[in-house]
Amino acid sequence: MKTEEPDFVNGILQAIQSISDEARRALADPEMARESLLTTLAALITENHTHLVALGVSHPALEAIRSRTAVAPYGLSSKLTGAGGGGCAVTLVPDDFQEHILQDLTKDLLKRPIRALPHLSRW
Repeated sequence: MKTEEPDFVNGILQAIQSISDEARRALADPEMARESLLTTLAALITENHTHLVALGVSHPALEAIRSRTAVAPYGLSSKLTGAGGGGCAVTLVPDDFQEHILQDLTKDLLKRPIRALPHLSRW
């Protein structure tokens, strides 16, 4: 895609870099309240994923994860990550997210033709 549409690709890559820079600033800000930080990161994750989809690097399985985690009762932000060749999704789970709802989501994802990691970490 880069050789066919270099301006388009470069614009998206610049937008992704800006998102990364903003995330880095938010994470380094000791004055930012945790709730504000999580809200900011969730928005940046969603925006980043939209750009990655526009680049054509997503996959239907990753889109299924993203769409499932975004709907009620979950309302989470997910994005693809990785260097290609299989892909991985990352989902931001807020501190106050109820454990039983998280377990329900994990069970739901495990029913699909995707592989969900059984161990979920909270940052």
